[in-house]
Amino acid sequence: MNPKATPPQHEPQPHFRWSPRVARIQPPFLARPHIFSPRIIMSTALDVTESTWESTVLQSETPVLVDFWAPWCGPCKAMGPYVDKLAEEYAGRLSVVKLDTQDNPEVAARYGITGIPAFVLIKGGEVVAQAMGSMQYAALKETVDPHL
Repeated sequence: MNPKATPPQHEPQPHFRWSPRVARIQPPFLARPHIFSPRIIMSTALDVTESTWESTVLQSETPVLVDFWAPWCGPCKAMGPYVDKLAEEYAGRLSVVKLDTQDNPEVAARYGITGIPAFVLIKGGEVVAQAMGSMQYAALKETVDPHL
């Protein structure tokens, strides 16, 4: 028998010792599947698309704040409550809409949006103010206030 071909004398040990108790432990996401289930989050801002852009944004009688966002964008999700608060606070004086850049990249490209979250204030069909990135509510409000 060739000594180089013999298996090692000891078997590798697992990182933990198996016991019936270890087998019963489940990760939290298996024990409580409701934690990871998708939630429906209602926004007070109106969703717009390429097909509704002209009638909703460009032909609006009131100034329109457009939130360019994407579902995978963490900072966009963090800004969501601020956008909703702004929509509620300025109801009637300002229309607040959200445009998903993942589904509507043409509109974002038309306005030169290269990063998200991005906010564009449109009044009379023309861009009057822009802001980009995550910011405090006061900073977002300061972007809008001079144009109302």
